[in-house]
Amino acid sequence: MNKLKDFRFANFILFLVFSTFILSVCQKQENTPDETVNYAWDYASHHPDGFMLNIQKKEPVTRGISVAYFETQNSFGKESLNKVVEHAFKHEAIVGGWLNTDDSLYYFDSDKIFPDGAYAEAISFAKENQQLSIYDPTNDSLIWIEYPKMVSFYSFSEPVNQRHIHPAHITNR
Repeated sequence: MNKLKDFRFANFILFLVFSTFILSVCQKQENTPDETVNYAWDYASHHPDGFMLNIQKKEPVTRGISVAYFETQNSFGKESLNKVVEHAFKHEAIVGGWLNTDDSLYYFDSDKIFPDGAYAEAISFAKENQQLSIYDPTNDSLIWIEYPKMVSFYSFSEPVNQRHIHPAHITNR
């Protein structure tokens, strides 16, 4: 009789463990990349002035300092959004978007978020990634990056009786 009780108890425990495992697998089922791209595309259409979105949690990012990665620069349109989402999933899972009023294109990028107040680190990362600005959603401010001025020196030559300008030397000042 004790063996039957032990057998039933062991089966009950196995059932609980297996059921818990099945439920956790079902709950962790992730969206496909296409679903994520469609979600981000739809989100952008409802946020024409710009957004930052954690694409894993499907939540807006409202704090920190956002800096775009160089690899996703000049990405606009839904086709480019595929590349941005793929990059974001390999990094911080943050996708940003903004409307460029100069060319009427909606740009997307994969972003890295720095903690509030970490301006030095964010600016350093921005320079490494050749960004012109960073965005601070906490204070709703765009911060332009200052780069050293480039000074060019030119030499003149006259091949075949035509005057051409050739860059001879470029230095930073």
